[in-house]
Amino acid sequence: MSLKRASGTLLNLALCEEQDGKLASSWAHFLEAAASMAPGDERIPIAKQRAAALEPRLPRLTLKLPPGSPSTTRVERNGEQISSASLGVAIPVNPGKHHIVVIAADGGESVKDLELAEGATQELMLALPAPAPKVPAPGTSKSAPGTSAPVANSIPGDTGGASSGPPTLAIIVGGVGVLGVISGALTASLARSKRDQADDHCPDKRCDAEGDGLVADGEQLATISWVSWVVGGVGLIGGTYLWLSHDSANQIDVAAGPGSASLRYRLRF
Repeated sequence: MSLKRASGTLLNLALCEEQDGKLASSWAHFLEAAASMAPGDERIPIAKQRAAALEPRLPRLTLKLPPGSPSTTRVERNGEQISSASLGVAIPVNPGKHHIVVIAADGGESVKDLELAEGATQELMLALPAPAPKVPAPGTSKSAPGTSAPVANSIPGDTGGASSGPPTLAIIVGGVGVLGVISGALTASLARSKRDQADDHCPDKRCDAEGDGLVADGEQLATISWVSWVVGGVGLIGGTYLWLSHDSANQIDVAAGPGSASLRYRLRF
């Protein structure tokens, strides 16, 4: 649960931020301090007056995504994710430099840096990242002119020996790896969705009951996603090892450490 800071602490924080030129942060904390004080507190008019004095000086930034952008597209400003509800809205920000990153579902990014002076207003249409290059599926690469096409029934790791196909266990382990990767991607997307929903219930990082529940759900989904990625990675490496090692004419070396794993495959002729 969020802890409500003392009004005196908020006032001091707002004053320090105003001195440091963080006008939007100072303005928000003056208003928060006034709202947290008991009715009749003599500091309420002071906090409201300081906030009102700062308001005309606040830069305002409107960030927009192109129409039809995928719902999985994320926008971050200075390392903090912008909720979908805040896109297209003029948001008060601190004067100075701002680093904007647009992140696609496939991990591609587009970056924009800008600087806003006091009282400036800017509307920015963000560019979507370029699609990540597609990796050709195994066995679909085109042969160079003058070379023979791959044999349709050839199997990776088969050098023509007695082995006629990949072992069943390799397919099963590899399939588990693929499912783990898919599960990790899906739960990661769900975790991001929960965080986006929580932003609407956590203004100035103070969450209501529903916001706390959404944050907890997002953290749980993030943990499941991490575990799924690990299982998927182990399954893919294990399936690859079993696939390649079924032919005794080849030699496979596997090395593993606390934070990494590697697979080396050598053909013998």
